[in-house]
Amino acid sequence: MRKAFTFILPFIVSVSIYSRDISIHGMAVDSVGNPLAYTDILLKGSNLKIMSDAAGKFDVKVTPLQRITFLWCNYKPVRTRIMRSKEVKVIMSVNKSSIIKIK
Repeated sequence: MRKAFTFILPFIVSVSIYSRDISIHGMAVDSVGNPLAYTDILLKGSNLKIMSDAAGKFDVKVTPLQRITFLWCNYKPVRTRIMRSKEVKVIMSVNKSSIIKIK
């Protein structure tokens, strides 16, 4: 009986840790620190699409280690996973290959 409990306990603990939603909040900014208004926030495994506000601020509930993608026009996507609730600053850089130069 003790061996069975020792085998099952880590599984129960890991399921209870990963099943709780966590809250992440923060701001999406460019490489200079200017806020990126209305940044798209996609959550893998979900049909939800969330946007930051006009000041680039967001507040999202996710499951631990759920893949989060931040998108903004002509900027490189930022993909991350977060283990626990915290404040994050998402710094996005320009995708130079998507810029068209007109001569």
